[in-house]
Amino acid sequence: MKKAKKVAGLILFLGMGFVMFIMISYVLRPRIDGSNRKYFTGIYEAEKDSLDVVTLGSSAMYRYFNNPVLWEEYGLTSYNLATSDQPIEVLENLVDEVCKTQSPQLFVVETRQFLIPENDDGEIDQVALRRVTDNMNYSWNRVDLINKTIKDWPTRATYYFDIIYYHDNWELFDSKALDYVDNKDLHWLNGWRNVLTVNEVALPQNEGISERAKVSQTSEAVLRSFLEKCKKEEINVLFVATPWKISNQEMQQNNYIGDIIRESGFHFLDCNLVYDEIGLDPKTDFYNNRHTNVWGSQKFTRYVAQYIEDNYEMKVSHTDTVVEKWNKLLKSNERSLKRRITNQDSGEEDDVE
Repeated sequence: MKKAKKVAGLILFLGMGFVMFIMISYVLRPRIDGSNRKYFTGIYEAEKDSLDVVTLGSSAMYRYFNNPVLWEEYGLTSYNLATSDQPIEVLENLVDEVCKTQSPQLFVVETRQFLIPENDDGEIDQVALRRVTDNMNYSWNRVDLINKTIKDWPTRATYYFDIIYYHDNWELFDSKALDYVDNKDLHWLNGWRNVLTVNEVALPQNEGISERAKVSQTSEAVLRSFLEKCKKEEINVLFVATPWKISNQEMQQNNYIGDIIRESGFHFLDCNLVYDEIGLDPKTDFYNNRHTNVWGSQKFTRYVAQYIEDNYEMKVSHTDTVVEKWNKLLKSNERSLKRRITNQDSGEEDDVE
């Protein structure tokens, strides 16, 4: 009996130690300098099964997809779980991560990263990968993602236990860090960034490009694997190519991946073919050649939302708590935009406490 109590005590001690280790790791993870931390803490904070739409992709998605507009005009709750230069290899695990706490009716996946030729060099940008793995909850799903993307064992250790990588962050510790002890904290716009900067861009004419150009072998393999997973698990996915200053070669690659997606039974919306239908004005709706500003995001989101309404059976039903939260988000966004326009603040506001 005494031996059993000792074993039980040891197990309890080790368990408590591991929990403390995880909590300390969450506190030490970076919160600034492009870490994209809030995108993950925000979705972990979201009420269970409260999101109708979840988007995945690179920085284009969190600048183009305007969550407040989707709620105000279509009554759909959404979240942008997008990160800068998000590697395509993380998509399957991110879907699994989202589905632990949410049952979205639709995932929207931005396809720009599939066009990157460097996908075939065998190396994943570790900074971009860490924006995902180092913000996820500790779990077997996180371990699986690390195992799939990092082949070098010594390097894996710094991914499994990211406290190794960020231990010097003790120097930056403050009371705000404790808000992240459970890896949950509100993202006030559910993953959208409201950029007010205006820069005129020259958009190309892509309507007449019908040729196909292959993407890298890695991109195609990852895309086909992801499509197979979504088809097998009956996951609704809309693939969207966001409109930007795209080259002829990239347009041909868009056509190629569009064929693969449609052949698998999914929708592919190439918005580089419908600048006019979206209503995008190259003089006022972009802040650089790759991203829309606030006004461009409104137009883009309305166009995609209408496409969703026309092609998917979305059932809108939310608790009073969720409705109250989203209405509060709308008001906060309106106040922020009004204040910034008045103060001629043309940058981007990532978060408001």
